[in-house]
Amino acid sequence: MQAPKRFFRPLIFSVFAFIFAAQAFYLIRTDSLTNDEPFEITCGYYYWKAGDIVVPRVMPPMAAGLEALPLLALNLKSPPAAIDRRERAYLFFAANPGMLQWMTLLPRWVDLLFGLGLGFLLWGACRNRPLPFLLSVLGLWALEPTLIAHSGLAKSDMAGAFFCFAAVLSFQKSLPDPGRARCLLTGLLTGWALSTKVSAIALIPLYVAFED
Repeated sequence: MQAPKRFFRPLIFSVFAFIFAAQAFYLIRTDSLTNDEPFEITCGYYYWKAGDIVVPRVMPPMAAGLEALPLLALNLKSPPAAIDRRERAYLFFAANPGMLQWMTLLPRWVDLLFGLGLGFLLWGACRNRPLPFLLSVLGLWALEPTLIAHSGLAKSDMAGAFFCFAAVLSFQKSLPDPGRARCLLTGLLTGWALSTKVSAIALIPLYVAFED
């Protein structure tokens, strides 16, 4: 009887993850490009190809770079970088008309992985809590429209949320046992969060509040 119990809570997460992914995948397939996505996708691609870290809305380059990473396998044409980021994005997409669908889908799938990863972190933090609490947390995650919508777009929001939450969980675990490995992991996650969203600077006062 122990084996079924051991797999019961992972099965619960799998069900909610399927619900979350199905909704996000529908948006990925049906929604047209938003006004920000071409800029971020293009900036991420030029980051890998030309070492260019000029990104839209003065955001750090990590999220855009991760989203554009699968595009490196597509052998895309990359026109010379224009000074204006809007012109650069237009030229990049216009130079690859036959690949427009993949240039949209692949970066969005990266963000879907971050959305699922956020749910996995929530499950990991709550898996030993009472079952009604776990169901409530996973239900709120799997049906939250903002998380679902941003998991279907190639933008920096889901990557930022994932790294920030992972950094907070790691910092909390380091408080009773501040070993080197845990502190190093917390530092890396914090650095990745700051390299994804400028707003991740809010982690610093949050850490101070946790220590008090």
